[in-house]
Amino acid sequence: MKIIQSLGFKSDEYQTGNTKIFIKNPQTVFALEEKREQMIPGAVTKIQARYRGYNVRVNFQKFKAAILIQLATRRFLRKLRLKRMTPEQKARFINQQLAARLLENRKQGWKDDRDWKGVYAQVPKELQTKAFQKAGDTKVIFAAIMNRINSGGKVADRLLVLTDRSLYYLDPKSFALKHRIDLKTLASIMVSSKPDNYFILKDGDQKGYDWIFETTYRTEFIVTLYRIYRGVNGRPLQIEVSNKVEMRVKPKKMRTVTFETGQPGLVVTSPAAITINSVKSNEAINQQTVYLGPKVTLQTHVVKKKDKKYKVVFDYQAMEADELELKTNDIVEVKPTDRSEGGWSSGTNTRTGQFGVFPLNYTEVVA
Repeated sequence: MKIIQSLGFKSDEYQTGNTKIFIKNPQTVFALEEKREQMIPGAVTKIQARYRGYNVRVNFQKFKAAILIQLATRRFLRKLRLKRMTPEQKARFINQQLAARLLENRKQGWKDDRDWKGVYAQVPKELQTKAFQKAGDTKVIFAAIMNRINSGGKVADRLLVLTDRSLYYLDPKSFALKHRIDLKTLASIMVSSKPDNYFILKDGDQKGYDWIFETTYRTEFIVTLYRIYRGVNGRPLQIEVSNKVEMRVKPKKMRTVTFETGQPGLVVTSPAAITINSVKSNEAINQQTVYLGPKVTLQTHVVKKKDKKYKVVFDYQAMEADELELKTNDIVEVKPTDRSEGGWSSGTNTRTGQFGVFPLNYTEVVA
């Protein structure tokens, strides 16, 4: 009856019985058949849409469950593997995993298979009790003699010391303190993408300046600094990868450092630039030659890659210290320098401002 009434038929065109409706006029039957033909495609489309939506939701739940199972399995196998290791093997495995997350696919020759000791040079106890404790430092975490390159391109041995609060570099013979950086003001650490041993420490204090060092302990130092910095500041240390960087050599004086592949050596194009010809990781800078020459203007064509944005489609609870906690509809920004590998990427959660790694299959690309 509702169908008949909705079609606007007059009461004298049909008669109702107990279980049937009797149509008096044949034209009315034809109109009903025509209306039926018009309604069938729409009804079929609605049924298909409902079924497809149901099917997508079921598959999505299966996909989500599979991801969670994979993550749980990987964590279980990782924990099982760690349980079977000696303390030394466990520390080495964890360090190598973190080094891979920070540098793999970003820095050539990043692997360091040595047993990491941390302290490779002795720091006098008198210095620790006077200078270090005065600044609030309680423990030496890392110490090694490295090559420091000054603003003029000259190379000198320096003792670089990392404590639980600060970075120092000293004269390795007299132990005279040359400079100190508070880890709270350290802005970032920069490396090139090439297979060299250089790194640049960027001081966020406008009164300070940046340091450039060369050492075969590069990877160990970066990983150790990353851990200590995060403990002090509650956020990860920014690791920049670039073959051309502006370096502050004095509070108001900048110098451009360019990393190139070529013959080993430092080319100081006075007064504004240093070109470093990168070499293999096992070659030391103290075996290289420093060239002084006129100012050179370097013209480099750079294709800039745009940042990517990922929208979180379902929640993810961080299980490791360097992972991001994600909430549905969060936006994660990924820069071209951020590393992406094995279904994971590093990026910054715009809601929390936290930088870390996250699973890509919990997100979708929005820009």
